[in-house]
Amino acid sequence: MASSKAAIFMTGGAAILVRDKEGIVSKMAAMKFIQNGCIVPEVKWAAVRGAFINLQYPQPELNHTLWNQNQEPQHKTFADSVPVNETWILILKGVNILIKAETGVFINLQTPHPELAQNQGPQHKSQNQTLARVTVGSVETLTFGHWDSGEASRLTPIDCAVLSHVIGLCDTIKHLDLEYCHIQCEGLQRLGPGLHKCQVLRLGCNKLGDSGVKLLSAALRNPDCKIQTLGLWENGLTASCTLDLSSALSTNRSLTGLDLSNNKLGDSGVKILSAALRNPDCKIQDLDLWANDLTGSCSEDLSSALSTNRSLMVLNLSNNKLGDSGVKLLSEALRNPDCKIQKLDLDGVDLTDSCAEDLSSALITNRSLTDLSLGSNSFTDRSVPALRSLILTRRSLERIWLRANQFSSNGKRHLESLRESRPGLSVGV
Repeated sequence: MASSKAAIFMTGGAAILVRDKEGIVSKMAAMKFIQNGCIVPEVKWAAVRGAFINLQYPQPELNHTLWNQNQEPQHKTFADSVPVNETWILILKGVNILIKAETGVFINLQTPHPELAQNQGPQHKSQNQTLARVTVGSVETLTFGHWDSGEASRLTPIDCAVLSHVIGLCDTIKHLDLEYCHIQCEGLQRLGPGLHKCQVLRLGCNKLGDSGVKLLSAALRNPDCKIQTLGLWENGLTASCTLDLSSALSTNRSLTGLDLSNNKLGDSGVKILSAALRNPDCKIQDLDLWANDLTGSCSEDLSSALSTNRSLMVLNLSNNKLGDSGVKLLSEALRNPDCKIQKLDLDGVDLTDSCAEDLSSALITNRSLTDLSLGSNSFTDRSVPALRSLILTRRSLERIWLRANQFSSNGKRHLESLRESRPGLSVGV
C-alpha cells in the first residue's frame, strides 16, 4: 500500500477527514475546515484512499509528527485496492459514521454535519438515514477479495460489522467478493444479516468451516434470498455441514451456482448433497466438487441425482478418485435422454482404458454435452477408437480435453486430426 497521510478533525459534531484532489491530506486544506477546532487523537479510524486505517496515536504531537515526517499509518485493515469513490459505514465508538470516501467527509449519523442539517432537532436521525441510503444505495459491487491472496484485504470482525452496515443500506448490491479476506466464522456472523441480498457471493479461502456454512444456510433459506452464485472453495468444509446445506438447497429458489471445490466433503457428504439434487425444486445449474476426497462409493448416489435432476448443466468432479467403476455408474445417468449436463470435468479421476467404451457410448446418446475434460488420466491408444467415435458422432461436442494421458505420438495424431472434422471443434491432446 502506498504511503498516505491523514488527520481527523472534529467540527460541528462531525469528524472530518480532509484530502486534496489527489487523495493526499493537505494541512492547509485541513485548516480551511477548522475553526476553533483541534486534532482528536483518540479517534481510531480514518479513510485514506479508500482504506480504513488505524490512526490511534496517544498525543496530538504524534499526529503532528505524522504530518511532518510523512509516516505511514499503521494497522491497515482494508487494502489500497478498494476504489477511492466507494462509500462505507464505519462504527466509531459505537456511533454510526457515514463515510463518503470520494470527498473524504465523515458524517456522524447521530449528530449531523452543520452543512447538511440546519438544526439539531429530533428529525435529524431519520434525515441522516435517508442521506446514508441515498449515498450508498446505488453501490452494486463490493470487492475486497483478489485471486492473489497477497492483494486481498484482510478483514477483522469489526471490519465485517462495518461492511454489514454498508450492505444493509445498499438497495442495489449485487456482487460481494471476499475471497482470501480471512473473515472466518466470526466475521461471517457479523456479516450475516445482509448476505441474502447479494446475487454473487464469493467467500473462498476464508476458513469458514462447517459452522460458517450453517450460518450461510440460514441466509439461503431466507424467503427473500437473492443469492445466485455462492463460492465456498477451500474453507475446510466436511460432511458435517452438508445436512444444513442440503436442506437449504431443497428450499432455495435463487441459487444456481455452487462452488465447493477443494474441501473435504467426502463420499458421505456428497451422498447427502445428492438428495438435495434429486429434489425437483433444486435450481443448481453449476456444481463444482473439485478435490473433495471423493471415491467411486458416492457415484451411485450422484448418478441417481443426475438421472432425475433437470437443472444441472455444469459438473466438475476433477481431482477425485472416482476410478473406472465410479465413472461407469455415472455413465448410466449420462445415457438418460433427460440429463441436461453440458459441461463435464473428469480430469485426474483415475480413469483407464477399461471405462472408455462405457463412457463414450453413454455420451454419444447424451443430447446436451458440449464440453468434456478427461485430462490427467491413464488412457492409452486402446481408448482412441472409442474417443474418436464419440467425437465424430456427438456433433454437439465443441471441446474435448485429453492432455496428460498416455497416448503415443501416433495416437495423438489420430485424435488431433479430428479437429478438421467440423469447424469450431477443439481437441486438446
